[in-house]
Amino acid sequence: MPSPDVLDNPVVYDDSDEGRKHWRRRRAMYTLFSVVVTALVAAAVVEGLTSAPIYGVDTETVKSQAGDLQLTASYPKVTRGGLLTSLKLEVRRTGGFDSSVTIEVSSAFFDPFTTDDVNPLPSSETSAGDNLSMTFDQPIGDTLSVDFDLTARPRGAFQTASGVASVMDEQGNPAVSVHIETTVRP
Repeated sequence: MPSPDVLDNPVVYDDSDEGRKHWRRRRAMYTLFSVVVTALVAAAVVEGLTSAPIYGVDTETVKSQAGDLQLTASYPKVTRGGLLTSLKLEVRRTGGFDSSVTIEVSSAFFDPFTTDDVNPLPSSETSAGDNLSMTFDQPIGDTLSVDFDLTARPRGAFQTASGVASVMDEQGNPAVSVHIETTVRP
């Protein structure tokens, strides 16, 4: 006995009830496919024209200044799991630095990320309560730039991580701080 074949029961698009049923089902699938593809393309166009965070990584930059000390943070505002992104902290002091620089970042901000690299490496690093505290040797010049290579862990749901990045004074108090917040999309 021969095995059944897909050609044994061909779909016929004729004027019978069965033919019209197949035709309507096929037309509905074409319409659904067209609507989904059009929505994806429209979302890409909207993001391209308005910079609305729909796909990929969107970054934001925040600055804060206290006296002659300025802290700038460029961070991922929106990202997706598995995408490489970075947190860049730039500390600028008019006239240069006269000692080492200590930066603290909320540990909770790093929860959804794998941290691959910090450049430059701090001379010391500790956990101070809910913060990651890093001390860098006295920078040459007016600027210290610290880059964290981050990769968001894949998520099944939206997750928001927020925290504060601060430059500490000699007494261990925040001299200047910025708020950072990232949404990780599935």
